[in-house]
Amino acid sequence: MKKLYFFKKWCTLLIGLSLGLVASAQTEIIQDGIRFTLKADGTAEAGEVVTITNYENSGTDDEPWTPVDGEFTIVVPPYVYDADGTCHTVTAIGDQFSWTDTLYRASTICFPSTLKQVDATFLSSHSCYVIVCGALEPPAIVNPHRCPPGMKLYVPSESVNTYRSSESDWGPYSTMRVRSVSSMYTYATKAQADGTLAITSLANFRPSFISDVVFPDQIDGTAVTKISGNIPALSVTVPEGVTQYASSISYGTIEVRLPSTVKALPKYSFYAYPYNGIRSRLLERVFLSEGLDSIGEGAFSHCDHLKQLRIPSTVSFIGDGQSCLHALEAFDVDERNAYYVSRDGVLFTRDLTTLQQYPSGKTDIAYTVPEGVKTIAAWSLEDARNLRSLRLPTTLDSIGDYAFNLDTLLTDIHFTTAEPPSVGRMFYSDTEHVDEFYARCKLFVPIGAAAAYEQNATLARFSQVAEEQVDAVEAISAAAPVPVVDYDLSGRRVKSGHGLIIRRMSDGTTHKLYRSRKH
Repeated sequence: MKKLYFFKKWCTLLIGLSLGLVASAQTEIIQDGIRFTLKADGTAEAGEVVTITNYENSGTDDEPWTPVDGEFTIVVPPYVYDADGTCHTVTAIGDQFSWTDTLYRASTICFPSTLKQVDATFLSSHSCYVIVCGALEPPAIVNPHRCPPGMKLYVPSESVNTYRSSESDWGPYSTMRVRSVSSMYTYATKAQADGTLAITSLANFRPSFISDVVFPDQIDGTAVTKISGNIPALSVTVPEGVTQYASSISYGTIEVRLPSTVKALPKYSFYAYPYNGIRSRLLERVFLSEGLDSIGEGAFSHCDHLKQLRIPSTVSFIGDGQSCLHALEAFDVDERNAYYVSRDGVLFTRDLTTLQQYPSGKTDIAYTVPEGVKTIAAWSLEDARNLRSLRLPTTLDSIGDYAFNLDTLLTDIHFTTAEPPSVGRMFYSDTEHVDEFYARCKLFVPIGAAAAYEQNATLARFSQVAEEQVDAVEAISAAAPVPVVDYDLSGRRVKSGHGLIIRRMSDGTTHKLYRSRKH
């Protein structure tokens, strides 16, 4: 009996330790070399308070930790993401944000606009002489410390007087004093034909890099409807009301949030082709809002680090060439979208007749284009660097220009039509790399079709052509309609409860049904 008692005690202890480890794992996030902790209850809902508790040196020279203008800068992001992709807003700097080698060497620390509270203990443990704070309202200060001699504080231009106020913890009469509170930047603007303003850049820009920019929706009473120019910030947020956006990001920008009032992304909006061997941008996340209608040709081309991109339900046009996204393993499309769909991470038109884009970061080494597909869009397989074997369907009619451009390492392409489909230009330029591709990659065609393929002007360049038996391949089914929203009989949207409701499906149809209490 005594042994059973101790056995139960040990089991209880082990379970407790396991639960403790799980809880700990759920309350910590490490992003960009900074350790974040969530609220004490450990829940992970968007909008929860996230507190920075420590800075950990990543041991690498990757942005944003490399020196800016020869000085070491720490950039605290406005948002962090847990393992499920849930977004948390950074609102506080904790008392453990200190006593690390990297923090001690930093000359500039950039705080985000989302900040509400700062524990100033860190001021005693580093040589920082510039603080950049994007918050419009001065964050409250806990454990105030005397700033290092000559320290400067840069804040948004519209908030300078607020920070200088005696009521502010940052003001001249508080226990935390700074040498000067200066404007971080003002906006350079240009009048539009309709009387509104376009923000073209940051003017009088002081620090080398800032955490984030939240653009205003108006300046001196005049509405802002367009954003353009390069903004040196980790995160960029565009407000509701802005209708035109022309990629206001620069080297180091990781995140962009667009409003529902932006209806169209122009061609090459976020295009980030490498310049002199260096990627011009490090964009990882773009948040597109419901209301966006079109994405222009090559809007995200060459965004090497982009790994989070969700296509809203309202998008009805996506231009060719969303390629060379090496960190993107799958396209994510809202299931309610009536024009596009993602199948196995590959982007298709909703009717599954056009393969619009293959994600460059997809890890599969072989891919079979499903039966029913008639068109492979231009640039659609550009730089699919993991892909080695490609099988095309018997329904294929055409392959667009440059579908296999750049670093395609294909070793075999299997055609299944007796007559070759229409094939556009294979590569953008004719180089030794192209000659090597045609010599390496083997073309497989149906039995008896080799002569027809060898007479095709484009396909004739393949030095290896072999015939094979074509086996039947199943088509992928069209997307089944899914529930979108429920309404009561008076037309009000309902999310819970029971009774008679009207359910709208993703294909636009509606059904009247009874939702039980167990739903």
